[in-house]
Amino acid sequence: MSVTEIRALEKARREAMVAGDVQTLTGIMDEEGWYCHGTGDRQTAKKWLQDMKEKVFDFQEVEIADEDIVVFPDTAIVTGVMSVRVRVVGGEELTTKRRLVDVWIRRPGGWKLGMYIGTMMAHGSPAELDAEIQAEVQRKAREAK
Repeated sequence: MSVTEIRALEKARREAMVAGDVQTLTGIMDEEGWYCHGTGDRQTAKKWLQDMKEKVFDFQEVEIADEDIVVFPDTAIVTGVMSVRVRVVGGEELTTKRRLVDVWIRRPGGWKLGMYIGTMMAHGSPAELDAEIQAEVQRKAREAK
């Protein structure tokens, strides 16, 4: 797998997130993978895909900058800065910026995204960070029911 191919998979994932294309995302994510939010919460790939299907997260825009990719024989690591505009359950729209680390793993059927880790970066205002944290708290409360 080359850097160009991993970059294409990353682009396909971002486009599927914005399109709400859960079928494509299911093909991209490893079934044993994890999605770690900027708030520190983590979800199994299965749970994150279910949330996408239920529009818990409705991505309006997902862009990446400062992208670096290193490919090893059975693993690829992507780092960059992801800017996201997302509408969460309840209709609140958030804009966030995260330092990301994506870990791709080679499986018999091809490359799969095994781990996404997003680390919150500085926001335009403390209110934006508070809104995202509150949205995450509400999501956890719904899951607890």
